[in-house]
Amino acid sequence: MEIIKAWAPPLGLGWGKWIDVYTHAGNRGAKVSFLSESDAESTFNIQILEGGKSIPKSYVGPIGNIRVRSEDCFCKTKVRFKSHFAGQIIRIEVS
Repeated sequence: MEIIKAWAPPLGLGWGKWIDVYTHAGNRGAKVSFLSESDAESTFNIQILEGGKSIPKSYVGPIGNIRVRSEDCFCKTKVRFKSHFAGQIIRIEVS
């Protein structure tokens, strides 16, 4: 399991930076969880840009064990966040 941390800006400040979740060649799938590690937890928006695709999928977190799948390519799967209230640190678990 790989653990990555990202920032979800507070309400009104837009999206955080795109974070690489994994880089791969060929078809690949992974289970991904998004949890807040901040003291002032809040719900947050998630956009996942699966490798080889041009339109991101949108979710509301926290969320556990969703499946992401990439095309047959040499590419990166990326994610970004924005908080619904206070800024927070998001823990990304990839397995």
